[in-house]
Amino acid sequence: MKSKMKSRILWSWVLAMGLVTSWACASAPMSPASGAVAIMDKPDGSKQCEPQLPVLSLQSARAELEKSGLDPRSLAHLPTDGKMRMQVCGSPTGAIFRIQVQKDQVEKARALGYREIVR
Repeated sequence: MKSKMKSRILWSWVLAMGLVTSWACASAPMSPASGAVAIMDKPDGSKQCEPQLPVLSLQSARAELEKSGLDPRSLAHLPTDGKMRMQVCGSPTGAIFRIQVQKDQVEKARALGYREIVR
């Protein structure tokens, strides 16, 4: 009887925490001025079985963006794009640069090889 009661209490607690978490996530703003920014990414050029240095560094990526007249709100170097990759020497590692730019700067970023992430 006690284990059944403990089990019900545990499941009630799990359900309550799930509801609280989903409510908190749903009420958080997605991005500043929703729709005013675009998130884009570009492979860093690194290949498997090669030294683990990005072909393009974070500093040189920022310089490339600024030279093209882009003002990224954020820039990050991520070790993976989240996609599965075959393990073959010479194939891409999946490491990417991710930027957040104003919607009116999307075409300039595309010209540099960035692609928009559709949510």
